[in-house]
Amino acid sequence: CFNSEKYIAKTLDSLLNQTYKNFEVVIIDDGSKDNTHKIILQYKDKFRSLIYYYHDHRGFAYSRNIGIKKAKYEWIAFLDHDDIAADDRIEIHNEQINSNYKSKLFFGNCEHFYGNLNIVKTHFNQHKISKYLLNSYSAGISLLKYGSFIPSSSVVFSKKSALSTDLFNQNYSYIGDYDFFIKMGLKYSFSYTNRILSYWRIHDGQATKNMLKIYNKEFIDLLDNYINKLELDFFVKLLISKRLFLQKIKSYTT
Repeated sequence: CFNSEKYIAKTLDSLLNQTYKNFEVVIIDDGSKDNTHKIILQYKDKFRSLIYYYHDHRGFAYSRNIGIKKAKYEWIAFLDHDDIAADDRIEIHNEQINSNYKSKLFFGNCEHFYGNLNIVKTHFNQHKISKYLLNSYSAGISLLKYGSFIPSSSVVFSKKSALSTDLFNQNYSYIGDYDFFIKMGLKYSFSYTNRILSYWRIHDGQATKNMLKIYNKEFIDLLDNYINKLELDFFVKLLISKRLFLQKIKSYTT
């Protein structure tokens, strides 16, 4: 989290409301200067296990990596500081993990909202998830072909598997999750549920013009990197190259 005083309490409340209780909460504070620290301390004794780490501002990718390394358990779920977990999210993750031992990353649906849970759209309505190949290697290719169709705050993954991928690229400010999911998908199988696992908050601080410029630059770099690094068949390479071309055009108009 970073300067999260406006939303962090509702995020933590959503974890307190989980129907499944056997989990730890690891909070990585990326150098907040507001009242985030004070709010988190109010929750210290409310959880079975809450671990809080503070460091100087280094960016979300660095914080993600620290959180993964500090986690005590094998399965790790993300919840960003401004999002809300569905009450049964961890229970559903537990069912996913126990019913499919081959997959090392699970995800689910989420709803985008603003204000007091005013729903704007449902994430899977924007994608054709059932048509995407999600077995090992193919999951990574599907992400490259169709974009980042995985909501970050609906994910649970194996710590051991994540550590084998070099984790998050700290050179990326905005597309680190996408890159991490691709790296995981190139090595491991994914599975998903259509059930709503989280609520993704929309607010004014998410998309400034400067942020969009950085995002476009990083996106172009990511696609170019994978096109050159992977041995892709002709049609897959053509599709990803088309995405790269369109992103370059978009970057010039942003």
